Amino acid sequence: MRMRFINNQNTRNRMALDKNFIYYSFCTFASNIMSSVFSFYYVYFFLDVYKVSHSCFQFAQVLFMVWNAINDPLFGWIQDHSSSKWILSRQLNILYGAPVFAVSFLFGWFPFYDVLHLDSEYWKCIHLVLTLCFWDTMFSFVLLAYCALFTEVTTDHTSRVRLTQYTRVAAICGFWAVPMVEYGYETYGNEGFYLCLFFIAIVATIFMCLTGLFTRSNVNRLDDAQIAEDPPFFSYEFLRMNLQIVFNKNFISFVTMNFLSAGMCHFAASFTKIFTEDLSLFSDSKSNKLTFFFINSVGGNLLIVLISPFIESYGSVVIVCLSFVSVFLSSVLLYFWRTFNTIIVQILILNIVPSGMFGLYNIFVSSVIDEDQVRYKRKLPLSSMIFGINALITKPAQSIFPMIAAYFLDMTKVDVVDAAGNPTKEHPQRSREAIVTLLCVLPMVTALLQLLVFCPFRMTHLSEQLRKNTAFNRDQSRTESNL
Repeated sequence: MRMRFINNQNTRNRMALDKNFIYYSFCTFASNIMSSVFSFYYVYFFLDVYKVSHSCFQFAQVLFMVWNAINDPLFGWIQDHSSSKWILSRQLNILYGAPVFAVSFLFGWFPFYDVLHLDSEYWKCIHLVLTLCFWDTMFSFVLLAYCALFTEVTTDHTSRVRLTQYTRVAAICGFWAVPMVEYGYETYGNEGFYLCLFFIAIVATIFMCLTGLFTRSNVNRLDDAQIAEDPPFFSYEFLRMNLQIVFNKNFISFVTMNFLSAGMCHFAASFTKIFTEDLSLFSDSKSNKLTFFFINSVGGNLLIVLISPFIESYGSVVIVCLSFVSVFLSSVLLYFWRTFNTIIVQILILNIVPSGMFGLYNIFVSSVIDEDQVRYKRKLPLSSMIFGINALITKPAQSIFPMIAAYFLDMTKVDVVDAAGNPTKEHPQRSREAIVTLLCVLPMVTALLQLLVFCPFRMTHLSEQLRKNTAFNRDQSRTESNL
């Protein structure tokens, strides 16, 4: 009887809504509606609408990759060791960064060179570089603090899986972003497109501000900062802390897998519209195309919500490894059977499975952060630094994978011919056969590598030890202040 009472009580606890988790998840909703639209349209607009050359596109991606390598560890160190209270606070980073983040989202869709009548490749290239760097700067600043807050809001694997459910539901609530913009663009042209963009930016700003105002953390960074390690930038101690993080076996295993996952997610998100248009998948039905884009947008987050019981039962590592197997098998299937149905299934899997599993990666980083704090007896978790180093290594994949795809598609273009088989004056078009080959070979190789590098990863469950250490550090700090 007592066991039944305990089980019922646990069930009620799981069913009860956690307001703190809800406030935290608002930022997921906000960032998802902006990033999904940005990722979906920026390659299509700059290559097919603004007509940026492929050489300019590759050059911009290289500069973007370099800036990616600089800003994440820089922001990570600043947010963990700044003397300024608003920078030290994760919540204030989100609150003050939200409006600028929204502006960076809007910047890319307004080509300033058209207003100034500067119709040259040089200005288009500058616009692309500024768009990518401005967007990533604010994306890194706000979401680095947000990801670090994930570790400090939760204390164990169970609560982190539950918070992941909240964030995935919040992301699902942003399902309307891409279909709404696509409908506005297809139906009302540029006016509908820009109206939808402004609406998304305003909504995202409001919800990010709510996260910054009302989310509460288990780590009081403003009070505990006085007892935390604060090494000077580029000092020996700073270098030692970074090396301790980088040479952690679990960190190496995770970050390599995450690099490949980030690249695959951005490849799928950035080229889905291009592949859909070039392969004429839904040329006869606008409603089918919008439904297809809707499923691609919401599928990954819905997948995590549906399989959450299996994640709690079998563990995050097992589920993620199974996702790599599913991508590999679907790619093999497409390689040998290149039909309309297998192409549709492959595009759906590439958009749903990697992006869905990406929602679990904060759990793995949090595990690495817990392990690092206990192993090296740190008074405060180096959350932003570890997330920053992870981003330093993985974010270049956001440029590398689109560069590989764009280069391959550019090299395999075919001439347009008339009914008699003679070449026309039109520019060469992307080869449909090359697109399908890219759709199966790149994911196949990536999934196999992911499976090999991530199998050695081991989750650490150190929450009890962390609570003891945190309580000890706070008691010691109070004793010293009283003396």
